[in-house]
Amino acid sequence: MNVLKEKQEPGSTSKDKKDGAKKKSKAPLSAEDMLALDKLKGEIELYKHRLKTEFGYTNKDIKIDPELLEMEEKVAAFEKRG
Repeated sequence: MNVLKEKQEPGSTSKDKKDGAKKKSKAPLSAEDMLALDKLKGEIELYKHRLKTEFGYTNKDIKIDPELLEMEEKVAAFEKRG
């Protein structure tokens, strides 16, 4: 299996990963970031509700709405950082 991994990404199975691998810190989000995350989650819920009630979107339509997808990507970026 390591042979296949090595063919796909040379150097990926070596013991010494100092060259390209950076250690990610798991520092918690700052207070400002937490407030922004909470605000964004609230906006998402409000937007979903508006899509359903005002515009008559179905759940399937809501899942593919580009603005909603963009907001959910921002939430995912916040959660990834924290």
